[in-house]
Amino acid sequence: MMTVRASAAALAGVALAACACRLAAQAPGPQPIAVGARVQATLVPADPTANERGRFKAFRFAGRRGQRLSLLMHSTEFDSYLSVGRTVQGITDYLKNDDDSGGNNDARLRFTVPADGPYVVLAQSLTAEGTGAFTLSMDTLPTPIITPPVAMQLGRLAAGTLAETDPTLESDGSHYDLYTFNARRGQRLQVTMKSSDFDAYLGWGSLKNGEFEAAESDDDGGGGTDARVRVTVPADGPYVIRANSVGAGRTGAYSLLVEERAPLPPAPAPAPIRIGQVVSGTLDDRDPQADDDAFYDLYRFAGHAGDKVTITMRADSFDTFVALGRLDNGQFTEMETADDGADGTNSKLEITLTGEGEYAVRATSLFGNTRGAYTILVESTR
Repeated sequence: MMTVRASAAALAGVALAACACRLAAQAPGPQPIAVGARVQATLVPADPTANERGRFKAFRFAGRRGQRLSLLMHSTEFDSYLSVGRTVQGITDYLKNDDDSGGNNDARLRFTVPADGPYVVLAQSLTAEGTGAFTLSMDTLPTPIITPPVAMQLGRLAAGTLAETDPTLESDGSHYDLYTFNARRGQRLQVTMKSSDFDAYLGWGSLKNGEFEAAESDDDGGGGTDARVRVTVPADGPYVIRANSVGAGRTGAYSLLVEERAPLPPAPAPAPIRIGQVVSGTLDDRDPQADDDAFYDLYRFAGHAGDKVTITMRADSFDTFVALGRLDNGQFTEMETADDGADGTNSKLEITLTGEGEYAVRATSLFGNTRGAYTILVESTR
C-alpha cells in the first residue's frame, strides 16, 4: 500500500471530516469571487474569528459538480489559512483546508466541487494575532491526463516530472506518476527517487482492479527528502512503482532508478536458546543485516506441533522487532512477526506451532542501522 503517511507535515491540505460551525454573527456577508479573479483585502482587528484560529474574511462562489479549482492566499504579514465549505441555513460544513501548501506561509487549496451549488471560502490567519494585507486568487485546475505506466529498465535512470496535469491521490491530493518493472523471484532490488523540487514519496506494489496496492513505501530513506524502497521480489511478474510527493500540489522534476543489490550472505549459525531462558544480546556492526539494513541475531529451539510459543524481546534504546521462522539452506524464512505487543516499543509474539523440528527466532529492530542491548525470552506450553 501506499502506506498511510504518519507525519503531520505530510497530511497538510488533506480534506477534513466535515465539521459544523456557525460563522460569527458579526461577520459581514461573503464577498463574491469568480474563477480567474484576484482579490486584494486586509485582515483587521475588527474582523471575526472562527474555528479556534485567527481573523477571517469570507468569500462566496457558485460551484459546478466536477469543477477543479485552485485557491491561493498570499500574505507577507501573517501565516495564511484557507478553508472551503458549504453553508446551509447558517451552518457551514468545512470540506477542505490548507495551511502552507502555497510555499512559505501561503495557503493553497485544490478542490474538486462535489455538487452544484453555493460555496464559501474563509481567507484567514492561522493564529489569533495575525492581521494585514493579503491576496486571494481562484483558478481552474487543468484536467488530469491519464497515461499508461512507463516501463523501467534495470540500472537505467529515468527522468520524470510531477505536473498539474498528473492524476492525484484522493487521500491527500498529491500528484503521482506510475512505472512498471518486470522482476524475477528472489531479486533484491533498490528503487531510488530523487528530487530537488519536492519531498519525494515512493511506492512499490501492483495494480489490482486498476487501483495501486503498495507492498512497500518510503518517504526519506534515500537521504534528505529523497525516497528509497528495498524489496526482495516474492514472485516473477510485472510490478508497479508509484512516484509521488509528500503533500498536495507539489510539482517539479525528479529522477527514478531501479538497481539490483548483491545477494545476502548466508545467515549465521543460530545460537541455541532454551525454553524459559532469558538471553541478553546486542545489535551492533558485527551482526549481519537484513533487507532493510536492520542488524539481527538468530536463535534456535526445538518445537512440536501444537506448542503455544510466546517470544518476548525488550530493549531500552531501540524499537524491537521479532520474527519466528525456519532456516532453509542458510536462508531465514519468516512465519510470524511482531513489532510491539508488549509494553512500550517492546515486542511480544504469540503463536501455535504447526509442525515438528527446529525453529529460528530473529531478534532485530524496527528500523535499519539500529544498535543497542536487548533481552529475549522464549516460552512454550505444550
